[in-house]
Order: sequence, then structure tokens, then C-alpha cells
Amino acid sequence: MATEKSAKSERANYSVDGRTGARVVESFVMRGDLSGLGPDERAKFYMAMCEGLGLNPYAQPFAFLRLNGKEVLYATRGATDQLAAMHGITRETVDGPKVIDLAGTKLVFCVCRATHPSGRVETATATVPLVDPVNVLMKCETKAKRRATLSILGLGVLDEMELETIPANVQEPGGGVDLSQMAHSRHDEEPIAPPRNEAPIEALPVEVPPALEGFYARIAEIELPGEAVAVWMKHRTDLAALPAPDRESAWKALCKRTEEVGKMKNAKVWLKKAIAEEDARRASDGGAKAENAA
Repeated sequence: MATEKSAKSERANYSVDGRTGARVVESFVMRGDLSGLGPDERAKFYMAMCEGLGLNPYAQPFAFLRLNGKEVLYATRGATDQLAAMHGITRETVDGPKVIDLAGTKLVFCVCRATHPSGRVETATATVPLVDPVNVLMKCETKAKRRATLSILGLGVLDEMELETIPANVQEPGGGVDLSQMAHSRHDEEPIAPPRNEAPIEALPVEVPPALEGFYARIAEIELPGEAVAVWMKHRTDLAALPAPDRESAWKALCKRTEEVGKMKNAKVWLKKAIAEEDARRASDGGAKAENAA
């Protein structure tokens, strides 16, 4: 029983109404195609999937793609890194990135191992054509990490980086999702009055705060532990204005990325010390400049 409960707790908790659920089963689960859903059903499914994973749907963590005549979801840039941070996934490169020769074609090859806090492990392989020598090694490693993250979380969706390897003649942009459909359907329902003496609950923001969006995008580019210190120093003033849960999630994501690139444990302690030292250095430099100016 304990094993079953543990397995269930690792799965995403999607919650949609019965009618939408039936259409999803018919269209997506049985045929692997979301094009059969109407605008309202598509919006409900998208919202349920994002909220079940703890992602803000208005940040568009997923997008639609028509592939071989079927419409499917894929994870956009940055979504997998946020998922890894939120679920405590540890990702480790176990082979590569390195250049290999596959049937006369030069490729960059990398294998990543993802470990869930429960102890479950998944590995994923990534290959990238050797066409951009400056960035191709980093690109291949990032692709392997994202594929491993989606695999260990049980998400059978493509990552955005995989679209580059799919022939252009079999893919085209999907129909997208109109989240205003959700707003309309909620307005049609009988409104729920807030408890007496309590303020109404505010609606979700239309978009992710620019400070948080830019911060997460910069985290994904960190390759050395020292870069994490610079990222925090640059963004901490903007992050300080955000709600406490957002600041905490941002800090945890930075610590997780530092652990990955630095191959270290408990990066929080190292980061706090490094940030304090950088603050002291800047204060010292500022004092020295003031004395010289005097």
C-alpha cells in the first residue's frame, strides 16, 4: 500500500470535468490527437495540465504542434528546468557531451541521468548535428537534461529542442489555446461569494512578472557555479518586490542549478557564503573609491 501511495504522489494531479475528460480520452489518449477538442475543452485541458504540474498557464509552458497530421503538446523553453527545480529532480551528465561518428555523420552525443527524491532513476540520450561548434556541446547537454526530466516525471511530451530534429515537411504550428475561454466559462457559472469580512480572491496575473521570467531564463544558461552568484546579484533587487513564494521558488531553482553545474551538494550554503563575500568585496571597493575621491 505504501508503495502505491508513493507512486501516486509522484504523478501529476490533473483535474478536469467529466465531459472534458471524456473528450480528452477519446481525442488524445486513444488517437494521440488534440485537434478533436473544442476551444473550451482545449483551454480546460491545458489549464488542468499546467496547474497539476504547478506551472503558471499564462507563462505558456506548453505549446501545440501539428505533427504528421496530429496535434500534440510540447514543452517550451524553460518549462523543464522549472519542473526539475520544483520536483527536486537531480540531473547528472553520465556520458559526454562528445563528438561521435554515426554511419559517416558527425554528431554530438550526451547521456543524462535524472534522479527523483524517491530514488527512482531515468536516463535519456540526446544527439545534435555538429553544425555549431561553439555552442553545440552545451546544446546537446541541455537537450539530454530536458528529455530526462520529462521522462522521470512521466510526461510523454516533446521538448522544444527536439523540434529541430523533426523534418519540416511533417510539422507545422498547432492551433494554440485561448485561455480567455476559461474566463468566459467561469463567468457563465454562478459566482461564489467570498466569505463575510474577507476580500475577494484576486484572479491569476495575465502574465509572469518580467523579473521572474528573465531570472528563470538566465538560470537555464548558467554553466559554472560562479555565474549563479552573478545572476542572483543582478536580479535580487527585482525579485525582492515579488511575493514570498515566488522568491523562494526562484532561490531554490538557483540552488538546484548550482548543484547541477558544480557537481556539489547543498549549494545553498555555498551560495550564501559566496554572495556575502561578493557583497563585502563590493562594499570594500566602494569605500576605497570614496576615499580616493575625497
